[in-house]
Amino acid sequence: MSKKSKAVSSQHELYFAAFVTILGLVALVMAFGFSPRARILPIPVTLLLTIMGLVQFWNSWKQMTFEKSNKDTGISANATVPFYRNPLLMTIICILIYPLLLKFLGFIVSSLLAMVYLMRLRGVKSWFTTSVFSIITPILVYYLFNVIGGTNFPKGPWGF
Repeated sequence: MSKKSKAVSSQHELYFAAFVTILGLVALVMAFGFSPRARILPIPVTLLLTIMGLVQFWNSWKQMTFEKSNKDTGISANATVPFYRNPLLMTIICILIYPLLLKFLGFIVSSLLAMVYLMRLRGVKSWFTTSVFSIITPILVYYLFNVIGGTNFPKGPWGF
């Protein structure tokens, strides 16, 4: 990765982290409006989302500060990237497409596809790691919330 694209990537990571943090804070405030029984799950999840966003924001901020303090890089602050290489934009597009996929493919398959795409977008190089996490996570969430918790998830044409 060139120095120029690395700086632009750090800037996009900073924007994405700010977006995730704000999303987590808004969802956290909304979760406090639920009844006491209904907020058992949303509050810890949104709190975790907010904390993860803040950690990513801090790491991206440090990376950008380090890059700006390095005088010999010659990186332009106005560098542009094509839209399909913009991680923030592509993540938002994935978030917008995910609910549409839920309707047709169901929770497990849609989540698997979204996780594969997002993990590869974030730079996970190993297909083994991507496959393992993308398969285990939706199945575990489905089992915990559907089988144990009794929450209904959208079912695809395969019945899961």
